[in-house]
This record gives sequence, C-alpha cells and structure tokens, in this order.
Amino acid sequence: MDELLKRIGKVCDQFQHIESRISLATMSMINERQIIGQAVVSKLSFNSLCDVFLALLRVVSKDKNFVRRCEGTIMEASKIEKLRNQVVHSNMIKDDDGNLGRFKLKVNRKHGVVFDFDDEYLESLARLLNMMNDLTETLKKMQKEGQENGTFATPDKYV
Repeated sequence: MDELLKRIGKVCDQFQHIESRISLATMSMINERQIIGQAVVSKLSFNSLCDVFLALLRVVSKDKNFVRRCEGTIMEASKIEKLRNQVVHSNMIKDDDGNLGRFKLKVNRKHGVVFDFDDEYLESLARLLNMMNDLTETLKKMQKEGQENGTFATPDKYV
C-alpha cells in the first residue's frame, strides 16, 4: 500500500509540473507583465488552460510547424489529464486474495452497474509516470524553442 500511495503522490506532483509549464507558456504570450498572465491562468481549469494556450499560440506564433508540434503536445497533455483524473478519483483496495489495486464503480447503458478491479495498477501508475516525465521534458523543450523563436516572452522581459 505504501508504494501505491507514493506513486499516486508522484502522479499528482508530476501533473502539477505539466500544468505549470503550460501556464508559464500561456502567461508569457498574454503580456510581459507577468502578474496579468498569472491572474488570467489562475482561474482556468486544465482543459480551459489548454484551449487558451492553443488559441494564443495560433495568434502569436509565426512558425506553423512549431504550432503543429505544440498542438500535439497539448493533445498528449489532455490525455494524461484524463489518466491522472482516474488516479485521483479512484478507490484503492485489496481483493479477497490480498491483491492491491484500483476499484472503480461504472455505470453504462449496456451492462448497468459494473464493478471494475485493476490488479495491475502499480504497473499502470509506473507507465503513467513515465508518460508524464516524457511530457514534462517535451514541454521544457517547447518553452525554450518558443522563447528562441519569439513566441513566448523570456523571463528577462517580465516585469
């Protein structure tokens, strides 16, 4: 159970890194007065943040290839957010055999109420963490490239 809780904590922490990177890039396109960008992005859900980021990117960036790569990166971030939400909104239990996993109650039209137990959940969390780490590295590179091509303001321009 301790390992499971550690991985859940890491998933939550790593997602905050992803969200922060997208927020920083969004703020840098809003205004060089950093406080204005902070005020705007602080009220956005992750989904809305991604929408605003892409909308601003399409207006600000002159590099269409950069925009396309960023769109793919944001699509990946949205997929990861859905996976992260599954982690945060799940119950962790042991089954009758002592296997630790994720328990989820699902309701659907075809089958009604369905109880789902994922006994490979630790491995699923490890894969999710790897995806999140990869995305964080991609976002770091994206931010650097955006600063170099003039799409994002650089920290020395902030006031």
